[in-house]
Formats: sequence, structure tokens, C-alpha cells
Amino acid sequence: MARSKRRRTERTHQPPPARRSHVGRWGVLAVVLAVGGLGAYWFTRRATSPIAARARSDLNVLLITADTTRADYLGCYGRTDATTPNMDRLAREGTRFAHCAACTPLTFPSHCSIMTGTYPLVHGMRRNGIDRLDAVNITLAKTLKDAGFATRAVVAAFVLDKRFGLEQGFDSYSEAVPAKDANPAAAERPAEAVGAGGLAALAALAPRRFFLWLHFYDPHYPYKSPRGLPNDSPGAYADELTTMDRQIGRLLDELARLGLEQKTLVVLVGDHGEGLGEHGEYQHSYLAYETTLHVPLMLRCPGTVPAGQVVEPLCRTVDVAPTILDFVGAATAKRTQGTSLRPLLAGTSRDLDLPAYSESFAAQHELSLSSLRVLHRGPWKYILSSSPELYDLQVDPAEARNLVAEQSERAAHMKEELLEIVAGTSPLPAETTTRPELTPDDQTRLRSLGYVGSESTLATEAESLELAGDNPAQHAAVLGQCLQARELAADKRYAEAEPLFRQVVLALPLAPDPRNALGHALRRLNREDELLAVCEQALAAQPEAGGMRLFYARQLLTRKRFDAGAAQLTDLVAREPRNCEAHLELGHAFWALKRPDEARGYYEQAVQLNPQHAGALRALAMLCAQERRFSEAADLLRKALALDPNSPKLQQDLARVLEDERRKSP
Repeated sequence: MARSKRRRTERTHQPPPARRSHVGRWGVLAVVLAVGGLGAYWFTRRATSPIAARARSDLNVLLITADTTRADYLGCYGRTDATTPNMDRLAREGTRFAHCAACTPLTFPSHCSIMTGTYPLVHGMRRNGIDRLDAVNITLAKTLKDAGFATRAVVAAFVLDKRFGLEQGFDSYSEAVPAKDANPAAAERPAEAVGAGGLAALAALAPRRFFLWLHFYDPHYPYKSPRGLPNDSPGAYADELTTMDRQIGRLLDELARLGLEQKTLVVLVGDHGEGLGEHGEYQHSYLAYETTLHVPLMLRCPGTVPAGQVVEPLCRTVDVAPTILDFVGAATAKRTQGTSLRPLLAGTSRDLDLPAYSESFAAQHELSLSSLRVLHRGPWKYILSSSPELYDLQVDPAEARNLVAEQSERAAHMKEELLEIVAGTSPLPAETTTRPELTPDDQTRLRSLGYVGSESTLATEAESLELAGDNPAQHAAVLGQCLQARELAADKRYAEAEPLFRQVVLALPLAPDPRNALGHALRRLNREDELLAVCEQALAAQPEAGGMRLFYARQLLTRKRFDAGAAQLTDLVAREPRNCEAHLELGHAFWALKRPDEARGYYEQAVQLNPQHAGALRALAMLCAQERRFSEAADLLRKALALDPNSPKLQQDLARVLEDERRKSP
């Protein structure tokens, strides 16, 4: 793959990136413990005159979320050639947490965890551009607004648009792109614009007690290098960090100019990192290594937060909101998994002994590969998948040696603890199932940002623990091809994208998103009929690929080849008797073939398999209406509407059925 070769070649001419200081993290602990006698100070390297961290009733809060920011690419985290002087200054003038674990390597779900202090297990957000944070989740902004703070946000990416729910509690929420702007290039607000918005907000908010959230997005792919480096290179990525850092410096200077420096708690946290070719991952979302889960976290407030302190014990991004609330004297919402880190800053606790839970479901949603769940515990990291992994980060910070076989007992204990976390953390009951409505232009913006929304739904947490599909790490090369194809398609270079999508589909015939993307590319190239041949080729190689067979059958039905489609679906139902979608589509095939009795049987079976499937309920209702069984049809449509109350199609169907029922009555 040309792009992959270019990346690898470019990397050979650069010094290797500075690794996260796991040796410092765990080696220092071992040495200090061996020496003994340092009491509560064993867990940090402190300034000579630490200031006891304390809560203050007059404190402002400036929260900076640094998107796609790897901790080990910052100078303060050990990178010797970094040009991040302002973030380094922030760490030097405040407290830096050496090891903070992100909950997920995706922007929107990760920000939901930062803002609510809850795991994705609880807030339920797993996808960019599809999910909407329900109001039952209490955000940091909502809590601070209720406490009397003026609240503002300036966000830099469409994926955090207010339609996705994070606007809760903000007096003002400045979005990355006006809702009606159809220009995909405008989907990202550059650092200079975010910085300007932050400066204006500080000036306006200065007379009041405030909470200001600024979101920087520049390190997200594609990277832009003022030095002319390739836009997919680690060097260009580092340049983007420098661009962001410059604006952070302007904000810190403005706080000092306004006299707010000593009364503003500045918190900088990354939402996730970036693969940059390590472990075969060039960007993020699919894998769960430290390249994408280890993020920076630092706090500064002169006179309140100790300066020059480095806290070594593990913490999580879910701890950010509880820590802020503790500093300002506000109560943390119930059902929060995060905890305040203030005792670590104050020195009143040596180690909170926090387990860090993380997850990635992108490969499951988009490619039907295994989900990934992660537990950090001390220097050990366990990744639960169909092929589990265990790493000792003290001696193997690059996660190059899987110790599952050698450390089977430890792996079993960590798996048990991980499963206990999942089993003991139930989701909040959502007040609504409404999803944000996305226009075709909205979808284009998401693709321009490198995100692909999948309509697939996650099973219940218990069901999702029944792992299926390969570990995504086993298909790193294919993931790279898929990523490259998406980028080409986003640029409307369909002729170049099509062969790459074809290779991905043949390698991963169960993967839903590449199939759909290939179909879209072939339609754009006026070669849509070739899609059938690809499906047949994939099924010949892997007949048990049920998702591919269902997709193939749908393509046949779309082309009015009802007999052929019914034959494929009959085969699928025999192979997978509990496949609701297969029964539903087979019902459609028999209805089109004017065999209503058989259609009714499959519709009824689909509803029995999944009583919460609004589409199956509607299909059975329409068949009942055709048979003039209007009362039964109306009952089914009411059930469907209860599941999807905002569907205009269901509303129109019910109105039409009720009118037909009225006319039927004498």
C-alpha cells in the first residue's frame, strides 16, 4: 500500500518518539519503596515547597480538551525533541499526572466520559455521529451552572456539535460549523479560531465566576505541517501539537493579564491519542494500545495546586469532572465512576488504587471484529477480546510481548475483575431514544473528519461479553486499507477507493461498513452490478458469512430478483434460525412474490425474535392492513411508534390505517 510505505519510510528518518515514562512510573516506585522512609511522598516527585491543594469557593475553571493528543509527544512527558513549551509550562507551574487512561479512543464518547465522570458503560455513548447523550446524564457544565457559574464552550469539531447532547448546562455553546454550512472543509475549527474564541470568552466572563471549556482539534488527521511534511507523518502530527500549544500559551498569558491566574483552575486533558503507525494503527478508534489510551492530564492554579509535582499512580479521564467539582466545592452527581484526585495533589493519600476501565467497540460496530475491553491495574494491562492480551508496562511499555500464556493466573484474575466492573456498572435509563438527525451534508462532514457512523446497534452488555470475531489487532493491515479507502472516498476519488474497499470486503466478508462503502463507490462509478460478483466471490470463500449473505440478498431484492433473494435468505434462516433481520427480509421477498401467507409467517417470526424491532412490527402491520385487519394493524403500529416516536412514516401509516378502519365501520 503506497501510503503505508510512505509512512514507514518517513519514520525511518526520524528519531523514535519518546516512550511514555513507564520506567519512571514503575521503576521509581520500586526504588523508593525499597529505600523506604518517605511516607506519603513515595508516589510523586514534588516541588521543594508543595502547596496543599484545597477547595475554594471563588475558583473559576478553564477546561482544555486536547483532541488526539498522545502524552508521550509532549516535552513534559519526556519527549526530548518536542516543541510544546506552553503545555510544558502548564505542567511545570502545576501538577502533572504521569499516567491518565482514556475511557475510549473516540472523540465523542470520550468527551462524554470527561464531562459526566461516567464510563461508556453508563452513559451509553459508543459512536461518533450516531449517538446522542441523554439528559439523564448530568454533565459538569450542568452542575456548575446550577452552582452559579457562567458557562461557555468553544468546540472545534462537528462531531461535538450540540445536536449530540454535550451542550447541556452551557449558557453559550460555540459550534465548529454552522448547522447549514455544507462545506466539509469547514468541519474543523483551527486552533487559532478556538484560541480567539477563548480569549473573547475570558474577557466577557472575567467579572463573573465562570466555567469555560475549549476544545482543540488540530492534532486530528489529516495533519498540516508548516514545514511541508507529509500530512500523514508523525512529524506533521507533532507540528499540529505545536500549533495547538501556541494557542494554549495565549490563553495562559491572557489569564495573567486579566488578573485571573491565581483564581482559575486550569485543567488540560487529552480525549485519546493516535497510533502513528505503531501496532499497525495509523490513526485511532480500532485498537486499544497505550498509543491511543495514554493521554496527558495536568492541573494548574498558583497557590492552590502544588507546582512542579508529578503524580505517578494511575488515574482516569472519568476522574476529571469529580476533581474539578471537589476543587470548587460542588457535589458530584450520583452514579459517577470517577473520583476526585484532590487527595493525591494534597498529599493526604498515597495512592487511590484506581482500576482503569477502557473500551473500543469501533471494530465490532463497523467490521464485525471482536470488541475490546481493557483493565489497567498497577503496571499491568489486560485487553479482553477473542484473543486476550496481557502486558507488563513496567518492562514492556511498547506492548510488544503478550504475557497471557506466561502469566495465565494473573490474566485470569484481571479478566475476572474486568467482568465484575462491567457486570456491576449498569447503564442509566435513557429518557428518550431520539438520535440526532443528520443530513447528507452532515454525513459528509463526519467523513471529512475521518469518522464513519454505523447504524449497527450494540447488544446488551452481558451479550457483548460473548466475544465473536477476530481481535482487530490481527487485521491491522486490512484496517489500514479500509482507512485509506475511506479517505479517498471522502475526497470523491472513488476509482482509487474501490479496489481497496474490494480487498477489505474479501478479507472481512462480515464487515458491514466496507460493504456499504464499496456499494456507494461502485454506484458513483456506474458499476453497481459488480457488487453482486464481489458478494458471490466472498460467499464462495466463506459460506458461513451470514452478514454478507444478508447483504447479498438485499442487493438481489433491490434489483427485483425476488426468487434469487428468497433462496439466499432461506439458506441464511436455516443457518441462523434466530436471525431477526433474515426473517424480516425473507418476509419482504415472499410479499413481493405475492405469497402473503409465507410472508406473514416470517414477519411474525421476526417480531417474536425481536419484539423491539420497529421495522418488523411495521412490516407485519402493513400486511395486516392489506388483509383489511385494520385493528390488528393499528395495534402493531402503536407498538412501533412507542419504540420510534419521531418516525413520520409510522405516524402516517397509523393515520392511514385508522382512516381505513373508520371507513370500514358501518
